Order: sequence, then C-alpha cells, then structure tokens
Amino acid sequence: MVNKKAKVIALSALCGFFALVIVLVVVESLMGNRYKFTNKTDKNITALTVFFEDDEGEYSTQIFDGTLDKGKTESGKFETIDCSRVDRSFYAFVEFEGEEEVMVYDGFFIGQFNGSVSLEFYQENGEYRLKTDASTGLFGNSDDSGMDSVIYFDFENADWDYIS
Repeated sequence: MVNKKAKVIALSALCGFFALVIVLVVVESLMGNRYKFTNKTDKNITALTVFFEDDEGEYSTQIFDGTLDKGKTESGKFETIDCSRVDRSFYAFVEFEGEEEVMVYDGFFIGQFNGSVSLEFYQENGEYRLKTDASTGLFGNSDDSGMDSVIYFDFENADWDYIS
C-alpha cells in the first residue's frame, strides 16, 4: 500500500506538470504574430516594405512599411496570415540609402501562419547581407515556412542571391 505522503508528492508533481504545460501554452500564444527587423549595417534603410503574397498577386498581406535607420530595431505585431485558400511567399522591398531598391522573396507558407518573422540586416566581408527567419512555436521552428536563409545584396545589379 502506498503511503499518504507518497500520494501527496505524486499529486503535487502532476499538478506542477499541468501548471507548466499551461504556462508554456500561454507563452507560445503571446509570442505569435510578431515581427522584428534589425539594421546592423552602416547605412540607413530608406524604404522597407514587407508582405506575404501569392504567385498571382491576388492575396497580399502587408506587415510593415517604413524605414529602418542604422543601428535600430523595429518590432510589432501583425494579423494571422491566412494561406488556407492559396499558398503565399514572403516578399520584402528593401532600399538602402544611395542604392537601388531590391526585391527579396523567401519561404513558402500554407495554412495559417501565426508565428514570428525576423529580418536582420548586417555586413560581413564587405557584403550587405540579410538573415531571414519565419518560425512558429515556442522553440522557433522554421520547418513550416522554409524561411531560414542568409541572402547577400548585389547593389550593382539591384539583385540578391542566397548564401545559405
């Protein structure tokens, strides 16, 4: 027969586990639908427009339209991206001061996307680069979006390419 003290300990551990699960679910729900854009370069970004759009351009959801000064970060919330009727990709129009505008696209979104989007502009080996990430869940899983890339900007041709 199990003594009363062991039952209390087991019941307390079970209640603690359920409380932890509830806290994790609440934290995950609060983390969704957020963006964070960081400019770690030596140039201001004079125009940055970020949106999700299908291949035909019929379904578009803009999440940011503004500027991003060097050394600054912009963050905020956006509505859930509804990709249930048609798949969408991520697009960003980026214009650094003194350079031509470059359009970047990345990722593939299906169903509902209510995760977080992160863009980090930085410099490495004399190149201007962009680290993209769109993730869901408590631990930042990007498998649902395929958006986890490093891109470099080719300003001479107003173009870009993937590094990884």
